[in-house]
Amino acid sequence: MTEPINELKYPWDEEEQLDDQATVQVTSEVNAEANPVANTVENAMQSARASVVVSTAANAIQNAEASAETAKEADKLSGFLVEDGWQDVDPEPYRLDFTRPYVAPEYTFAYKGVPFAPLSGIQVVTGQPGNGKSNALSMLMAAVLCGRYGELECLQTNNKDRVVRVLYVDTEQEEGNTLANVNRTLLMAGRQAGVPQVDFVVLTLREVQGNKNVTAAKRRWQLVLKAIDQYRPTVCIIDGALDVVEDFNDNNACSEMTNKFMGLASYYKMSLWVVVHQNPGQDKMVGHLGSMVERKATDVFVVEKNKDAKFSYESTFTITQKKARGMDVPECVFRFETVDGWGRPVQIEEAMPAQNGIRPEDVKQWLEKGKGDIEWPATGTTIKGMFAKQSGQHGSNSVQAMLDIARNRRFIIQQSRDQFQPGQNYAKYILNPEEFENDG
Repeated sequence: MTEPINELKYPWDEEEQLDDQATVQVTSEVNAEANPVANTVENAMQSARASVVVSTAANAIQNAEASAETAKEADKLSGFLVEDGWQDVDPEPYRLDFTRPYVAPEYTFAYKGVPFAPLSGIQVVTGQPGNGKSNALSMLMAAVLCGRYGELECLQTNNKDRVVRVLYVDTEQEEGNTLANVNRTLLMAGRQAGVPQVDFVVLTLREVQGNKNVTAAKRRWQLVLKAIDQYRPTVCIIDGALDVVEDFNDNNACSEMTNKFMGLASYYKMSLWVVVHQNPGQDKMVGHLGSMVERKATDVFVVEKNKDAKFSYESTFTITQKKARGMDVPECVFRFETVDGWGRPVQIEEAMPAQNGIRPEDVKQWLEKGKGDIEWPATGTTIKGMFAKQSGQHGSNSVQAMLDIARNRRFIIQQSRDQFQPGQNYAKYILNPEEFENDG
């Protein structure tokens, strides 16, 4: 039998085998040495990841706690007076825009050069019954219709942006008395009595009756609103404001009506005048309505009858500005004269020469001499400088008196607003062409 042939072995085979064993041994030793390092790195990475997780969780917990605290504070604030229902209202539309340019008030009237009664404002006339309030109102209305009555001037006469119109609402007098007052006003304005007027509208609401659906006061108020919207007056006078409110001693009703007065004046950009009687023998106006409109009004005027006259036809009346948000208007004293069949109030002017000894004819002469030294239209300050130069009087009271005389005597008149230059928000004056020929 043939023996199997043994596998041939070469010396180098043993060397390779030894090399392989050595390689395995070295690899094992290297791995054994590397494993602790790898484990250390892995552990470090795991520790880092754990630290990040812990830190993130801690931050999240802190943020959550802070948010919870903020929410608690917000809940405390948002829970205050919730019964007033303020959570759903938005104050942003009423936030004042600081970038809007300031626009000076447009005044309706001026007395002796002092402006008062701005458009969009409410004014109050008060006094005891029979103390001349109707005559005071006649002077206001006449000034609107003809531009000027005595020292009372309507500053809106030259307003070309709208029809200058008076709406007079009488809730108290009989129709005959109202008609007498209207005819008196027309004659004071140089117009013919008994002729319908485009710019003078009068409502007599004393006889208005209510029904089961609406009270008389409510119906009067509806008629006032309709008339204002239809005729768009520059000046609206409600002679008898107590008659358009349901209860003039009810706080809520009077507060609401006062707010309506203010909103009405602003919306239609008019001068709204309300007449409220005083309590008998007192200076305080009647009812809560009187108190509330007095607080909100721009001007409050009191008309009083002077009691020192021996005969009734010698009686005089004084109009005093009780409250003013702007300049103080001088007192106006007038008496009632029985002329033109209807009679009329006549202003009693103080003697102008007594004003620092300055005569109107001197003022006009100084204007004539110095008119070419300044540029027209001119400010009051510029005109006073010209007077100082021409008269040689430099005292502030003296030059102011000269300016007042020039305005009151209508030697100078206020520039029409449609002639204002861009950016001009104050009045300037021009020479009255009726007093100075060929001068604008």
